[in-house]
Amino acid sequence: MLIPKMLRKSGVLVFDILDKKAGSLRAEDEDQDQISIDADSPLFSEYGDEFDLNYEVQYNYDETRDLFIASVNLHIEAQSGATEIKENIDMGAFSIDKIITQLEDIGFDVAAFAFSTSTSDPVRKRTPDETEAVIVARKC
Repeated sequence: MLIPKMLRKSGVLVFDILDKKAGSLRAEDEDQDQISIDADSPLFSEYGDEFDLNYEVQYNYDETRDLFIASVNLHIEAQSGATEIKENIDMGAFSIDKIITQLEDIGFDVAAFAFSTSTSDPVRKRTPDETEAVIVARKC
């Protein structure tokens, strides 16, 4: 594994992860705070600066291949008309607890956090039954 060699001692690795036991999840654009598209995006070169973008992402766990499949559907409305773009992306499916154990085995001090909608405690330690986490791992 390259990660330990890439970080200096006390270096910090931070990433978010969805546990494979999450099963299927759906995210739609109204669930997002804001959709921002970089001005250098190919969407601007094709549609100009006046278009509406709606999207939906469906995550499905394929147990036989041990993969998450992200099905992405984009709907673009522009003066030139409407365009639908659909794409499936295969992603690795992992157990959060297994990732934590593996990081600890190769010399990281690991903490796992979860987010809540509570304004008094928006970030807290992850409980073992939660299927999403932000991992903070410090190289020892």
